Amino acid sequence: MKLTIKNKVMSLRGSSTVTDEQGNDVCKVAGKFISLTNKKRIYDNEGNLKYVVKDKFWHFINHKTFVIDDEKNKVAVVIQKPFSFKQPYEIQSMEDDLQFVGDDKWRFPNVYFDVEENGKKIGHIQKDVNFLTDAYYVEVEDEKQVYLLVALVIAIDNVIDKARKNK
Repeated sequence: MKLTIKNKVMSLRGSSTVTDEQGNDVCKVAGKFISLTNKKRIYDNEGNLKYVVKDKFWHFINHKTFVIDDEKNKVAVVIQKPFSFKQPYEIQSMEDDLQFVGDDKWRFPNVYFDVEENGKKIGHIQKDVNFLTDAYYVEVEDEKQVYLLVALVIAIDNVIDKARKNK
């Protein structure tokens, strides 16, 4: 399954659209109008909460964004590594062994890597810096992990936006 995740251009709340190859909505990403931690919620098409993504309130050197499941358990933290241009993001997994795996095509400021869980590839995330679109492309290997992959993309986007604003 291939997904496209785009930030809505006219959104005061920081919402995003998530669609499949045919343009069908896969899930809903809803931000809050006023949020000190840039909180965003990921819902399935039936309106059930799947994940919450929110930034750490205080950032000193590196920016962190938390991925929290529907039972309020921290699943992962996406961290910007400020002095690493080869692989500037890292996942710290709370339960499963999640990690970003880059290859020789990883080039800052583009985003291009696989996501693995316990050594097995569950998806691929890509964003080429382009002034015409602000979109991430996700290839889902394990369809049970669709919402987790969407949450990780939203977390990466939050980290990138926060770093860009603080420069």
